[in-house]
Amino acid sequence: MNKADPYRQYVAHMISYASGGKETFAGKRVAISGSGNVAQYAALKVLELGGKVITLSDSKGALVATGEEGFNETDIELIAKLKLDRGYLTALHTTEDSFKSRFKYLPGERPWCHVDKVDVALPSATQNEVSEQEAKELIASGCKFLAEGSNMGSTQEAINVYEEDRKSRKAGE
Repeated sequence: MNKADPYRQYVAHMISYASGGKETFAGKRVAISGSGNVAQYAALKVLELGGKVITLSDSKGALVATGEEGFNETDIELIAKLKLDRGYLTALHTTEDSFKSRFKYLPGERPWCHVDKVDVALPSATQNEVSEQEAKELIASGCKFLAEGSNMGSTQEAINVYEEDRKSRKAGE
């Protein structure tokens, strides 16, 4: 079992449970923050389960897919090598034509407010990385599922936003 298996199993179970068994990762648009080990393994599992990874980020900025394709396994391998060499995502965006044509690089940004449509958010970078406003924007973009791979990825204010949304969805059933 690799490092992402418990994380992946939890999110897959969460999607199945919350949808009454009607939904899976297949076809889901997944926003992931970070680009280190946790984010890389999460991205590979999302791809394995049929989802589309639409964002990755690091401390210098975020890459956001501009089309329907998103990240693929080759992209994740390039990012893994880059990170082993202690590089930043901006290097891929400026040197790799395939990244320039498929992704928008947002210097100094986190991905959460820059996704048009997202089904699942996986904060996988650092503590308190999703703010109240970012949580609101994720929900406005269609995000129904969130699981933190990072330690306490959301602020308390963001958690309050998720809870209000969950309660309003439940009341509207």
